[in-house]
Amino acid sequence: MNQKKNNVNTLKNLGLALATLLTVGAQAQEPATTSTSTEGTTSTNSYDKPVWSIGLSGVVIDDDGDSFGNLFNVGNSWHFLPFPTRLNVDMAISPNWSFEAAAAYSQLQDGKIYNGDTLVGDHMFFAFDVNAKYHFIKEPKTFDPYGAAGLGFAFRANLQDQTPTLNVGLGANIWFVPSFGLNLQTQAKIKMIGGSSSYMMHSAGLVYRFGK
Repeated sequence: MNQKKNNVNTLKNLGLALATLLTVGAQAQEPATTSTSTEGTTSTNSYDKPVWSIGLSGVVIDDDGDSFGNLFNVGNSWHFLPFPTRLNVDMAISPNWSFEAAAAYSQLQDGKIYNGDTLVGDHMFFAFDVNAKYHFIKEPKTFDPYGAAGLGFAFRANLQDQTPTLNVGLGANIWFVPSFGLNLQTQAKIKMIGGSSSYMMHSAGLVYRFGK
């Protein structure tokens, strides 16, 4: 009973923290353009409409139970499929702030390590995330690095292991042209329920930007 109360309190606190972050992000919007009206007065416009982007990426799940050590044991600990399985939608509300919703599918694969044990058979893996992103460079021409934080949920089919997560990560967009580029991201997904495991998720894919 105490564990359940602690989990509920943790979720409430993290939800409050995320809500605070979203509020701060919304208040942090900065002017993007300056224009002159027909009356001759000068007005400053923020992002009157959000700038949207959509991405499709391949993902790597590192869920070997070693938290955030032994990060490059590719052969034994990295679970991935040979095609893109992560879809994300991003809404930018200012030069520095954007918000992302994402869903990812993968497989925890037979013979590889999961939470300290060697798996027998393949097991489906799903992750759902909502992240706030702070972009370090305003109006970048090519290189757009950012930090990301948010909440997620991991579902591991047939393993009786589902958990909400606290997400913390870094990423970058590399724009080939103003509307099309490459997205690279890595996130630590920290478990919020005992008995589960924290894990890493890496992704790389293409991103298309529109609405600006």
